[in-house]
Amino acid sequence: MAVKSINELLNISKLNSVKQGKLIEIARGTEEIEKELNGRINQVTGHIFYLEDRGGNHYHKEKIEVMTILEGEILVCLMDIDSKIKMTQMVSAGHRFTLPLGFAHALYNPKPEKVYMLEFSNLRFNPENPMNDVYKYSVL
Repeated sequence: MAVKSINELLNISKLNSVKQGKLIEIARGTEEIEKELNGRINQVTGHIFYLEDRGGNHYHKEKIEVMTILEGEILVCLMDIDSKIKMTQMVSAGHRFTLPLGFAHALYNPKPEKVYMLEFSNLRFNPENPMNDVYKYSVL
């Protein structure tokens, strides 16, 4: 089986936007995001990453996360938990990507500009069991 590139794994897509304003089209209906989630959108979460903020360093067995970058640029790191192959990719505002199952992931902001993102996921966060389907795994 051929090894996929990080771009194929992340399924990065450019979103519609306008240059003269701050409009980024997130989705036309929920179908396209739900297709990437293999089901319903069950939670939408906002993230802000400041200079040198890191997030992730874990993987999921069930939760699929579709991330949309509204402003800034984020370094996405993936590691195949079986082969231990690590890949990195910068993703900029106006792009959406999916964090694939079976890969540990971490996000990092190496720049002074804030990064604003929206996360769409198929599982809801449970404050009574915050580590549900979160398996710690050092990537970055």
